[in-house]
Amino acid sequence: MGATLENDRSQRKGISVTLPPWTTKRPAPGCSTRRRRCSTPRASRPSAWIRIRAESGVPLKRLYKLFPAKEALVAGYLERRDRRWTGSLREAVAAAPADPVGAVFDWLAAWFSEPGFRGCAFLNAYGELGAGGPAAVLDPVRRHKAGLRALLADTLPPGPDREELADQLLILVEGATAVAALTPGPAPARRAAATAAALLRAADGRDG
Repeated sequence: MGATLENDRSQRKGISVTLPPWTTKRPAPGCSTRRRRCSTPRASRPSAWIRIRAESGVPLKRLYKLFPAKEALVAGYLERRDRRWTGSLREAVAAAPADPVGAVFDWLAAWFSEPGFRGCAFLNAYGELGAGGPAAVLDPVRRHKAGLRALLADTLPPGPDREELADQLLILVEGATAVAALTPGPAPARRAAATAAALLRAADGRDG
């Protein structure tokens, strides 16, 4: 069954649009079974927009009324995706107070191992549209990455290197995700975790 996506307008009218299964994939680790599945927002492609109409059973006129442009549909998906993806990762970190940084990469390892893993939906959207793409889509991408970076900073203890380490962890997370998109499985997350541990040890040595 496909995911249900509602924007502010459809929520006010009590209307939802069920997206077809190819727009979704399995939930990130820690997500409840009720949470929508992850996906690359293929609705940014015109042909995919037609497929949404065909597979959802919603007339094109109705879709355009709910989402005046395909960018509105993609933006709505990305915003909901951000809440669920980031929320799941945050829960995993909170459940491992002794090693929050390690928990990040354990979570990634499980995510990378899911059937149908296709990489980061936000970077995929950005790569498809480019820097000149519509702000309605690119703004949620940038907010998501800023939120991820803030989450990573929160996993680190206070110290003079905290901001620099947060940037380095973000690079490790994004790099591991990109590699896993080509070679799915836990290995990229494990290698990134080892590098993160080395960075933390080096920072502890400098602080000491």
